[in-house]
Amino acid sequence: MRYSLVSKLSVVVIVLAFAGGCASKKYVRNQVQTSNDQLTAKVDTDVKRVETNMAEISDQVGQNARATKENSTQIATNATKLNETSSELQTAKGEIRTVDGKATGAMTTAEGARTAVGETSKRVEGLSSQFENRNNYAVSAENSVLFAFNSAKLQPEFHTILDGLAQKVKQDPNAVIVLEGRTDSVGDPDYNIKLGQQRLDAVLRYLVIQSDVPIQRIYQLSLGKEKPVADNKTKEGREQNRATVVRVLSPNATGTVASK
Repeated sequence: MRYSLVSKLSVVVIVLAFAGGCASKKYVRNQVQTSNDQLTAKVDTDVKRVETNMAEISDQVGQNARATKENSTQIATNATKLNETSSELQTAKGEIRTVDGKATGAMTTAEGARTAVGETSKRVEGLSSQFENRNNYAVSAENSVLFAFNSAKLQPEFHTILDGLAQKVKQDPNAVIVLEGRTDSVGDPDYNIKLGQQRLDAVLRYLVIQSDVPIQRIYQLSLGKEKPVADNKTKEGREQNRATVVRVLSPNATGTVASK
């Protein structure tokens, strides 16, 4: 009886133990499954987060690449504009130098013009003074250069006389020389005019070439036999008329006033 009770108790213990073991395994399996599901869900969440982050990063990289490309294009455009601006600047500098050169030339020309105007003004003033004194010229010196009969050859003995007259003209900037070519009354009047011209030409040539008198300060006229300085009826008178009369006229002279 006691044995049967013990056996029954043993069976109950074994059954309970088995039942408890089965219950523990099921619990473990449930816990493991739950943990596995949670881990899987977490992994899926993390994967989705990573994929989202990767997509965002990819988008950002794409945007940065596009921005970099745009910046490169803008930099290239700016470089081109800079080169164009540099070329334009060089061209402008060249134009400025050209304008500056022209301005300098214009200033030089203007300065030359002012100088010329000043010189012209002085000349005008001088001419005005001379014009005012046009009837006040006086004979400051006078000599006759004599010639042989029917000749226009200048004799060396008169060189010194002509040099002295030329010196008077050089010392007075307002002085002038008047040459009168003359002949005696012998011969044809037209021929005498030409002979008188040849005689004053000989004197003129010497004054200009040998004595350096400016030709614009010499006035000349061939009178031939007209207005003789001496009587043609005498030999001595005819000799005096075969001459070129040289007069130095000056507004500053105190001698005889020249005839109008």
